Amino acid sequence: MADLSNEGLDPNVQENSGGFTVIPEGKYQVVIVGDKLVPTKAGTGKMLELKVQIIEGDHRGETIMDRLNIVNASSMAQAIGQGQLKRICNLCEVQYPPTSTDGLIGKPMMATVKIEEFKSNRTGEMLKSNKISGYNPVLAAPAASSGAAKGW
Repeated sequence: MADLSNEGLDPNVQENSGGFTVIPEGKYQVVIVGDKLVPTKAGTGKMLELKVQIIEGDHRGETIMDRLNIVNASSMAQAIGQGQLKRICNLCEVQYPPTSTDGLIGKPMMATVKIEEFKSNRTGEMLKSNKISGYNPVLAAPAASSGAAKGW
């Protein structure tokens, strides 16, 4: 029997069933439901991980992780990540640069979701996952017609 009493397990960690769903490519209405700032794999920069949830349609409730390189040794990667964050801030009506991510949570946006393939580090097998390639405003539904124009 394994003794886990001194392993520092987080009592507030979210439950994970171990799998994920790859949703079809397309445009989805989403909100950011969580985020965290984490070091890059190389440890030389920082990524803002956004937990983005679909709020309409057949895939309502599904989440996608979006990772923005906001501090990176590569000036191009950093510019792309900061540009994406600025786009999100503008869509959420939050001044850029933000002092926190509080104003980004729960604000509806449209996300363009793509499918990308990658090679598994463990099995060498080709796998698929989702990636958000861009964010746009939610388009308002057209106003209902009030009938024929008056005066005609």
